[in-house]
Amino acid sequence: MQKGCYCLGIDIGTSSAKALAVFESGESRVFRVEYAFPADLPASWKDAVVRCLQKSVQEIGQSPAAIAMCAQVGSYLIQIRGEEKPRLLKWAEGGGKRALSHILTYQSQEYYKEQLSMRHPRLESYPLVRLYQLFGQEPELRDRMERVLSPKDYLYEYLTGEYATDPYTWRGLANLEKGKYSSELFAQFRLCESWFSRLYSPWDAAGKLKKEIADCCGIQDKIPVYLGCNDFFAAVLGMGSGVGRAFDVTGTSEHVGVITEKMLDSAPVCGPYFEKNAAYGVTASSGVSIQWAMNQFPERSDSVEKTLRKAAKSVCVVPIFLPYLQGERAPIWDSSARGVFFGLETYHDHAALYYAVLEGVAFSVRHLWDCLGNAAADQTMVLTGGGASRDGTLNRIKATLLNKPVIPVDQPECGALGAALIAFLGKGVYSSLEEAQKVHCRLGEAVMPDPELQENMEKRYHIYRELYPALETQFAQWHSENQ
Repeated sequence: MQKGCYCLGIDIGTSSAKALAVFESGESRVFRVEYAFPADLPASWKDAVVRCLQKSVQEIGQSPAAIAMCAQVGSYLIQIRGEEKPRLLKWAEGGGKRALSHILTYQSQEYYKEQLSMRHPRLESYPLVRLYQLFGQEPELRDRMERVLSPKDYLYEYLTGEYATDPYTWRGLANLEKGKYSSELFAQFRLCESWFSRLYSPWDAAGKLKKEIADCCGIQDKIPVYLGCNDFFAAVLGMGSGVGRAFDVTGTSEHVGVITEKMLDSAPVCGPYFEKNAAYGVTASSGVSIQWAMNQFPERSDSVEKTLRKAAKSVCVVPIFLPYLQGERAPIWDSSARGVFFGLETYHDHAALYYAVLEGVAFSVRHLWDCLGNAAADQTMVLTGGGASRDGTLNRIKATLLNKPVIPVDQPECGALGAALIAFLGKGVYSSLEEAQKVHCRLGEAVMPDPELQENMEKRYHIYRELYPALETQFAQWHSENQ
């Protein structure tokens, strides 16, 4: 690559696409495109990717040397013969409890480790669960199925004309160590490998940018498009996380965990992460809860910091919030759980409620952290990335609860950065991901635990832990009445 060339990492998110132009010098530029057609997400993804390419070329004045993508997983595009448009199964739709129960009892976890290189987690969004659920509801679809694509697979075919993907996008169907789909699981669950895109490594370029796309964007054609990986792994990579440097990837949901040399089966989820392992838990509604609070409590102004100081003096000065607006994943695994304010008083204002939401999200992070045991205790720091990583109050609460320095990364669009690093590796600019991280992953100022907050925050956290078990039956009743 010539000096001044850049790689473009594209992250297909929940409500927007983000593209990060990363130069070999370490400089970067962000381009964000909101989805134009919320009712038709596949069309929005295509439109957003093209506009990201157009913006980068128009503002930088040259074409990227390479492109790589990352995208959400747990959502699937189903192409069925006789149907004009693909169906979109969204990750947050739920309803897969029965299918998940069957998957988890059908075979032992040792069997799944043999087939997938990891235990099958209690996640309804994993592909085997979603497909078993779909075929249970509409068994006739097996004979009409043509394609099962992740959002990234769908866009890769759009950009290059190739049906290609990577193993990390298909955790739950692919053996991550072998880089192949599990033929045994395909046979047992009557799945056809022809439905799925061919597997390559994340830093393979199975195709190049099509001429019609290049012409539309005003850039040269035949630019290599590297496969990339799922948005979570790309974000962990782009943060610079590694052994001893834990990660907290904020977003619609939140991933909290550690990189390990060995598998950690006690973690809510653990599996291969490039040449090591990622042990972590994932929430369902962290970012959703914060956005909801921002919308509902606009008069919080600058008094949240004052509320934080009040909370240091009294356990009951703020209510406790359960951040389960879309149910919860790890570690309670209950899609019927819902948000709760506990301990409301007449004197609680917008600032108190907003602070309670921030603290409730941080409590859910601590709950995941506790599940990691000694592996969490061995970490020297927690790196945080994504939009919420810029919230100093939230980072202080997290640092206090985890009793570790929380360090926001310099580039919050860490998923797009991770995708760009994969493109650099594919181009041969760096010999390893670690070498690329050293050049491009920079850290902000550490936020330290606050001793003044710890005592009462710990007391509120223990009350928080007791609330879900006390309400579990009522959540199930509420859910059944809402069907």
